[in-house]
Amino acid sequence: MALHADLEERLHRNESAFRLEQKPSKRDVAASRERLLAAEARHRFHAGEYFAGRPDYLHIDNTALAPEAAAERVIAAFDLPLAGQAEPQG
Repeated sequence: MALHADLEERLHRNESAFRLEQKPSKRDVAASRERLLAAEARHRFHAGEYFAGRPDYLHIDNTALAPEAAAERVIAAFDLPLAGQAEPQG
């Protein structure tokens, strides 16, 4: 399973109040932004084409997707039980 958001959205999220509260390494906003941009230039963050068609792989573009909606897609795609429910029979 892979989540993907476009660079503009990732930069925006990187500076959100929630992210800054939860991750001390992000609090130096300029340094954190520089690390994100450097990583973007060096690494491949979207390898979906290598796994496309596999039943055990799910790629979700969550650029404009709420966390709850992304979670619902994962639950549905992998037939996962909801908290407090019995395991799916399959």
